[in-house]
Amino acid sequence: MNFLFCDETQRGLQVMRGPTRLIASLIYGSGMRVMECCTLRVKDVDLSRGEIVIRSGKGQKDRVTVLPRRLLPALRVHLERMAAQHAADATTGGGCLALPDALRRKLGDRAARGWPWPRIFPTTRSFRAAGTGKCRRHH
Repeated sequence: MNFLFCDETQRGLQVMRGPTRLIASLIYGSGMRVMECCTLRVKDVDLSRGEIVIRSGKGQKDRVTVLPRRLLPALRVHLERMAAQHAADATTGGGCLALPDALRRKLGDRAARGWPWPRIFPTTRSFRAAGTGKCRRHH
């Protein structure tokens, strides 16, 4: 293993702050691709087992990868913030997520407002969906 690369990576991660650092650390520590991390949903992270389920990854396949233990405290804090943001969005009529069509038909619109479905790293701004007019956050 090239230890110089590890040192450079660690220095790069140390200068990052906030969600950017958490995203980069997850990508580096779990082997996820960038879009896999950006589109990660709350329900796909199992903190107790230390696993991340990646849905529709490369080749449209699902896989399980490791959740680095050293990121658990930062991820818990981040998820608490996202839960508060999701609750605030729900009180203002937002917080509705776009579910895959078959799942939306099976579970209904009410499931789209539930806590397990939001993205872990949503955008800071919400938008109105063109077809439905519902307020949403993209990844």
